[in-house]
Amino acid sequence: RPCGEAVVLCGDRVLLLRRAMEPDLGAWDIPGGFCEAGEHPMHAAERELAEEAGLAGRASAYVGTWMDVYDLPEADGTPIHTAISVYIVALDDPAAEPRSEPEEVSDAGWFALTELPDNLAFPTEFFKRDTRTCTARSRSRRPGRGSPSW
Repeated sequence: RPCGEAVVLCGDRVLLLRRAMEPDLGAWDIPGGFCEAGEHPMHAAERELAEEAGLAGRASAYVGTWMDVYDLPEADGTPIHTAISVYIVALDDPAAEPRSEPEEVSDAGWFALTELPDNLAFPTEFFKRDTRTCTARSRSRRPGRGSPSW
């Protein structure tokens, strides 16, 4: 199943949300989730950011896609294979503060890319390997442009 994930950077800090539901209850994650029927992963990343953190933003760069198996299987026990597409998302209002959606998110915080919490949820593990890629792509986007830089 396709997923869209939003990497929101503010200088050398990244927005992480603490999960309020399984899988990975209590772990930190970037905003994101499954695509709706016919939805592009980029739009899912933007939508999930709004739903989970109350923030509006627009994808400005494509980071990559990772394959994974979701921790909770379908009701019949079939594993859910995912394609997680990750985007750098620039906030419409850089001064806006995240507002947690209590059913899915118990807390929100900004973390230095060099000091991420140990309890990261599933796809967020890529930060430990690819923080340079995220930072470089975020800095290379062209301000004022309405379209992503991929």
